[in-house]
Amino acid sequence: MLIYILVILLILLMQSSLSGMEAGPNRDKTEIRYLKIVCWVLVILAALRGITVGTDTHGYWPDYLSMSNRSFLEVLSQYADYPGYHLLAKTCSLLHLPVQILFGIVEGVYVYAFYLFIKRYSSNKLYSILGFMTIGLYAFSLAGLKQVLSMAFILLGYMALDAKKYWQSVLLLVVAYFCHHVSLIFLAGVAIYFMRNTKYYYLYLVITVAVVLLGSQFLWGEMLSLLDNDHYSELYTSDEGYSSTSMIIYGVLLGILFIFSGRYRRLMPVESKIMLGMSTLAFALQEFSFISSAAFRLSFFFLPFMIVAFPNAFNCISNREIRWWVRIGVEVILIFIFVYTNRNGGSIVPYKFFWQQGLQ
Repeated sequence: MLIYILVILLILLMQSSLSGMEAGPNRDKTEIRYLKIVCWVLVILAALRGITVGTDTHGYWPDYLSMSNRSFLEVLSQYADYPGYHLLAKTCSLLHLPVQILFGIVEGVYVYAFYLFIKRYSSNKLYSILGFMTIGLYAFSLAGLKQVLSMAFILLGYMALDAKKYWQSVLLLVVAYFCHHVSLIFLAGVAIYFMRNTKYYYLYLVITVAVVLLGSQFLWGEMLSLLDNDHYSELYTSDEGYSSTSMIIYGVLLGILFIFSGRYRRLMPVESKIMLGMSTLAFALQEFSFISSAAFRLSFFFLPFMIVAFPNAFNCISNREIRWWVRIGVEVILIFIFVYTNRNGGSIVPYKFFWQQGLQ
């Protein structure tokens, strides 16, 4: 876990450096520069990881090494469900690139999407990248490469939608679907976006959460039927491997967010509706994990909005002292969550570079 703690300390040191600077263009440029540095560090760590880092890395690694023996048509035939990732992998294989380059490209696309998202929407960019690191989004990027690509294109598609570039948005969302079909869950996010100006938005949001929590078994069956794919039937079968820890964590964070977002909702009613709505969906979708533990990954399509919602909401708190304590308090909670959930080993720890394991 040491290398991840060092990254967290780096972010905290950068935050401390920024706090001593006066607000203005120079501070803004420095904040972006720091954000870029952290992003590059995360991409490099993902690229240079060993085969044991990330729960699915041991499967992606040999699969990539065997790509050179298959044509593009064979790859498309064998991986018809996930052509996005596998066509990228085949292209890298054709160029005789080491697997580390493939891992770096996938992580680079993912982190780049987050960089743009945080840069555009977050009022405290280092706070948001700290949330990215601690809440599990980075950990997952070392495991589920197909969904990681899908999530990247979902974020890019959302930003295009918000910029009213509708055809570009549709194209990006289609690419996300062909990277991982589970991205269809973000249709709920698209609905949230188009409902943002409705009068009874929060009532609709409460009703949606209630339906998910009370009708999860039925909705789960309907989603599997919609996917109509043997792979998902095998992957998302009922089991008892889920701990309620993640849902409790998301619930606590969501509660804190709503408690301290009153002024944010008044000053920025449209933006706050989207950020709070998406964050609420991240919490509600954890209910499906009680049916199948693999469903925890559905929430990851919506967690990016939560890591932006926190600094935006806290920066709207009028009392400076309360604002400082709330911001620091949640930061401590996020770091505690990271340490606690990885205390006995998790999806990204212990970290080893690929050369430490004698792999090329």
